[in-house]
Amino acid sequence: MSAAVAVALSAALGTAFGPVSTAVAADTAQETVVPATYRSTNLRASLLYAQSFAGGDGSGAQGVFHTLEGHSRWVWTRYADGESSDTPAPSAGSTYFNSGTGSDVLDYRYGDGRVDLWNAVDGTTSTVQVPSNQSVYGVFGTMVATNQTVTAADGTSTTIKRLLTPGTDGTTNELTVGGAPEGMVLGGPVRGDADGLVFRAKLDGSPRLALVDPKTGQVMSWTSALPSGTSLAIRASPDHIVAYAGGNATTAYVYSRADLAAAPVAVTLDSSVSTSGLGMVGDWIIHRSGGSGAVTAVPIAGGDPVTLLAGSNDGLSFSQEGTAVAVGRTGADDWGVQHITTGADGRPTVTLVK
Repeated sequence: MSAAVAVALSAALGTAFGPVSTAVAADTAQETVVPATYRSTNLRASLLYAQSFAGGDGSGAQGVFHTLEGHSRWVWTRYADGESSDTPAPSAGSTYFNSGTGSDVLDYRYGDGRVDLWNAVDGTTSTVQVPSNQSVYGVFGTMVATNQTVTAADGTSTTIKRLLTPGTDGTTNELTVGGAPEGMVLGGPVRGDADGLVFRAKLDGSPRLALVDPKTGQVMSWTSALPSGTSLAIRASPDHIVAYAGGNATTAYVYSRADLAAAPVAVTLDSSVSTSGLGMVGDWIIHRSGGSGAVTAVPIAGGDPVTLLAGSNDGLSFSQEGTAVAVGRTGADDWGVQHITTGADGRPTVTLVK
């Protein structure tokens, strides 16, 4: 381009758009604003062992385990800031299985009986070695519940329940479950926390629930006969145990852990329950509709249900501390990992985590 043409073009631009800024001409740095990138699809995430029928879910006191788009393994997302961390890779070449523990601990169960317990909060790993003659029922926090079948000389068999925990020196501590009343037959544990493990039981021909002290292995208390059909699905929170009939249940029966022998409170639900969706947060039953996927809260003391989430794509995950997590939305544009806790007024509240 000739100098004359360049001058002419410069003049034309000045005429059309105003004079060229002297600040720009002096090469002064300019701030560039990049518009935010908006998603056109929902966050793709799925909760670890959401609402399993036995054992623990994948949510804890400080975070939740789930799948996440772009990650090949489970991640743990912290409630406080929504930061997600990849979980450790399993031992190379080993067959393993992950499950929720109702806490911020993820277990890795290996074929040789080793159970590694990775704590997402501090990044440490402890280990329980399950003896070859025992089988794992479930993992609750850092406690591994097992059973062992013992055959007597006369050929009769007895199933013994054990509670295994990691020792400080790399060994495994073991407790034998006992203290059941005469005639009670203990089944397996279905829920648990640091204050009690909930075992299925049978007494006088009727299904019951028994609470076992995890520190001593002794039965502490038990329920009266469970209402018909409710022994399938059991949930526990710090203050309550709830029994219901699983998918399509319309009534839940709430027991007080402070007085397990007392009659339960029958709570009518506002809709049928999905197979993966009922538990306790404070004094409210939180459940997911089997039809719409909406998540609602029903007060134990009676009163109108409250809609917490307009929709969700997965089951609910409950922690030992009495909180819950769902992947869903409260409105039209806040789809993500939602944390359900008890508010200052005693009512459930929802916070978007990620």
